[in-house]
Amino acid sequence: MASGLKVLIVDDRADGAGLGDLIMGAGHVPVVAAGRAHALALAADVDVVILDLRAAGTDGLEVLGLLVASGRPVMVIAARTDQALRTAALDRGAVDLLAAPVDPLELGARLRLLGARARRPRSWRPMTAAATCASCSSTA
Repeated sequence: MASGLKVLIVDDRADGAGLGDLIMGAGHVPVVAAGRAHALALAADVDVVILDLRAAGTDGLEVLGLLVASGRPVMVIAARTDQALRTAALDRGAVDLLAAPVDPLELGARLRLLGARARRPRSWRPMTAAATCASCSSTA
């Protein structure tokens, strides 16, 4: 990898211990947020955000929405990964969800994928319903 991603860690441990080591081991640069306000302030200056839902407390999904609004991809880590939580996190804009404890190889692979996506040129346009239907292109 030519250069590592700058990865914001919003973790339940103030120093991001463990997760920061995994991120460095995968060749990336960890940036640790000390709380919700600090995370929101730092989000614009990183490539990817990793949010541990325990760190966000009872309003974890709200914090997720605020981080997604920063325009950075947000990967969620949760000890509880039932369907309701996965669906809620994805509906609020998470690009990925990992079960805790995090496997280092899986985390590295997912960060490589996010890095490749971030470097890809954005030449695509979102599809509209009319664009998906050839017979819809004619007007009456």
